[in-house]
Amino acid sequence: MRKKAVPSLKSDATQAVYWLRSEVFEQGVLPISLPPSYSLASLMKISAELTDLTMVTFSEWLNVSSKCLGISNDLAMVLFNAFEAIFIDDPTVTLQNTRDELGAQENGLLDAYRANKSVPLPSFLIFLFIQLYHRNSPLASPRHDVWPQEASTVASVGMQPMLSPTRAMALSARVTDHEDQLQFVKRHLYDMLVLVALGKYKVSLPQIQDFQLLLYEGENLTKETSFGSLMPCWQKPAQSKEQPADKTQLVDISVLQTYVSQRLVQNS
Repeated sequence: MRKKAVPSLKSDATQAVYWLRSEVFEQGVLPISLPPSYSLASLMKISAELTDLTMVTFSEWLNVSSKCLGISNDLAMVLFNAFEAIFIDDPTVTLQNTRDELGAQENGLLDAYRANKSVPLPSFLIFLFIQLYHRNSPLASPRHDVWPQEASTVASVGMQPMLSPTRAMALSARVTDHEDQLQFVKRHLYDMLVLVALGKYKVSLPQIQDFQLLLYEGENLTKETSFGSLMPCWQKPAQSKEQPADKTQLVDISVLQTYVSQRLVQNS
């Protein structure tokens, strides 16, 4: 019997590349101790519990985090606030939110104000997943305390003779960090795609665009594009440029995982 072909994305004329937003790991992976109940399986439960939502309020998050993750309200608040600090990169919006919170506090409405604050659920799930980075990383000790292996510092060897020992060590550790973060994303990209798809195994363009929290997309490492715009499955057909691409088209997660992994490169 003839073997059924595995679906794949057609080779794209424009060679897309993907690279990490290292600041998400450097600023977003919190130095906190997570209980054993905080796992991929428990995050999948959250995804299943909130499958009909695109935004999650703080009160909904408190409820589901206690039920599925088994974490305290204090830790849930830390995670929620940390995500907001990373996701909202507009100083004007941050300032307005601070003013609104102070106003609510003055009027005795702080709890009600916080309960109704909301964040985009798929991006929040990615953020929650990368909190597992230190637990899953082969580098068990804090990054700045580890002298990296020689094999991990090839990119920085040429520069080290020009630097002081302290700076050379810091540069080597940073290179090791980036390589480790890249391998973490490659190993767990499929799991994160399932989280973003809220438990399903196909995603649309709006869903995949949540990965712009974690990854850059571009034709090279200096020219960033709107995330997903270079993926062949959502580009306009060459024969009908008048018709926009169908952004609701669903693509298999396994296909996207292969496509992105093959083009995921080390930060320059």
